[in-house]
Amino acid sequence: PQTPKSASKYGLIHSDLRLANLLIQDNETKLIDFDDCGFSWYMHDLASAVSFVEDHESLPTWIARWIAGYEKIGKLTREDIDIIPALIMQRRIQLLSWFSSHSDTMLAHELGEAWIKDTVALANEYLSGRYLNNL
Repeated sequence: PQTPKSASKYGLIHSDLRLANLLIQDNETKLIDFDDCGFSWYMHDLASAVSFVEDHESLPTWIARWIAGYEKIGKLTREDIDIIPALIMQRRIQLLSWFSSHSDTMLAHELGEAWIKDTVALANEYLSGRYLNNL
């Protein structure tokens, strides 16, 4: 099913909402690094927030908490929630391109070849319908 680009689902997002791009000062959180900003589904910010930890055992809990926080401001439909695994996999595959073009960075060296193999394993799990199938 295709998710419509309605204003309640789709708009301007940060698109790299990772811990590395959050600054906390005096109990206030601020975002930095807006060079990846663009238009996409709002749930893509959730996908970018879990970059590099898409296989963590606590991921379903983190997603549930994100959804609970989001729903304090906006309403999510079943369709919005159902697209989350696809957006997370899309983001992980997108990071493969980054990994290739930034192979000389410390992060790429830390992740190593195992991260690429883990990405393939996650993709297989997603394609089989087992990845995050109980959100």
